[in-house]
Amino acid sequence: YQRRVREPTNNNEKMNHELSATAKYLSRVLLYKNNDADALARLQAAISARLSARFTGHFYPANPRRGQAFRCVSYDHETGVFDKTIRDALADAGVEASIHPRQASFTLWCDPGQVVVQQKHMPEHVLYKHQPSPPSPVQQPAVSPSRIPHQNAQKTALFHQQPAVPMQMLPPLTPVQSPPRHSHTFQHTANQRYVDYVF
Repeated sequence: YQRRVREPTNNNEKMNHELSATAKYLSRVLLYKNNDADALARLQAAISARLSARFTGHFYPANPRRGQAFRCVSYDHETGVFDKTIRDALADAGVEASIHPRQASFTLWCDPGQVVVQQKHMPEHVLYKHQPSPPSPVQQPAVSPSRIPHQNAQKTALFHQQPAVPMQMLPPLTPVQSPPRHSHTFQHTANQRYVDYVF
């Protein structure tokens, strides 16, 4: 009996949108006081590269919940410490973190098809959610005038030759009172998610 060893699955090419949304959010948090566009771009690239290497073999589109704990990224406001992957990305980009002093602690989950962040005592916030592309409409073949049957062409010619009905001969329109329109009232609750798509 020979035991089969399951090789890790590499789906890095399938998580570009998830990595982009994660890197964009984290870089904005880390460089809150830094308006240098070049530094922001370098940090986003460094975070994407570090997380891509970290998630190799731990990204399962068929089972998004699998490996959630390994893929989460956290920040502790009391200690001011990010996890090691983000600290390494800061070093790779050559920038120093400038976080807002009131930035709350948060946990971010980068899962296949969805990126969610939750700050302390706050509801979850969806940074990215995959939307399947709608099916393309079926295009009907265009019919050229030369292919219209001869009988249809005659009927079309007769229709255009008929005189138009004068407007004064038409019966007057009776006003119709439409029913009142109802509006929906949304009430935010602690369990409601707010969607913000990032591509």
